[in-house]
Amino acid sequence: GQCEALEGAVSAADEKTLFQEAAVQGQSLLASAGDQGSDDCGDHQQSVDDPASQPWVTAVGATSLQASGDLVWNDSLGASGGGVSRLWARPAYQDGFARPQSSVTCGAAGNACREVPDLSIDGDPATGYIAYYLGAWRTVGGAAIAAPAIAARLPLADASPACAGHSIGFLNPDLY
Repeated sequence: GQCEALEGAVSAADEKTLFQEAAVQGQSLLASAGDQGSDDCGDHQQSVDDPASQPWVTAVGATSLQASGDLVWNDSLGASGGGVSRLWARPAYQDGFARPQSSVTCGAAGNACREVPDLSIDGDPATGYIAYYLGAWRTVGGAAIAAPAIAARLPLADASPACAGHSIGFLNPDLY
């Protein structure tokens, strides 16, 4: 992914068509919310990551598992991406859950914009996942690790008795 401003509205709109088609077909698409906190463009302005900001994509952020509980990942190594889209209006599934953001507007929608992430899971490099990488075992993390960790759980949920043989499909409406 990359920050929305670098992606651009035209390319993002083209992506949206494909993501919406996947959702209608019952497919879940997950994307990392990024590792730059709320400054995804690196210009000291609030910004979020595309494709995570897309309304037909489930944005996954990273947390840090601490003795005191699960906290937002934010340290010297990075921070879970998150914030408010400047491109997308708040989707109906976020109504009643997301608050209008007075400092961010998203076109005709005013300040009722898409907010990300939709969910988070452990992704702190200090508490994340053990992987064999570059010739050694290491603890790895970031929102880019968190998104596949969630994606790996979806087939298990689909196979659970609670789903009774039905695919979860597009995840966001059920999350909210």
